[in-house]
Amino acid sequence: MDFACREARLIVELDGSQHVESVRDAVRDAYLSEQGWRVLRFWNAEFREKSEGVVEAIMAICAERLGGTHPRPLSSREGRLRRPRLRVML
Repeated sequence: MDFACREARLIVELDGSQHVESVRDAVRDAYLSEQGWRVLRFWNAEFREKSEGVVEAIMAICAERLGGTHPRPLSSREGRLRRPRLRVML
């Protein structure tokens, strides 16, 4: 397991070629699925070459599993109204 989000019950695996047709992985994934987890697998090369797409896919699944959480949260300042600054005159 490379990454996991307990709240979303999501596991993200970044795998190399040794995992091609791995019976052990298939058995483990089936068990985790029965326990309510979702396993996403990406090839190492896929992550290196298309990391933005991989991250977007992970965020979309997280949003789906968390019940509609926005996949791209606002930055800490976005969406807030600015308070007018007070000018002090001496």
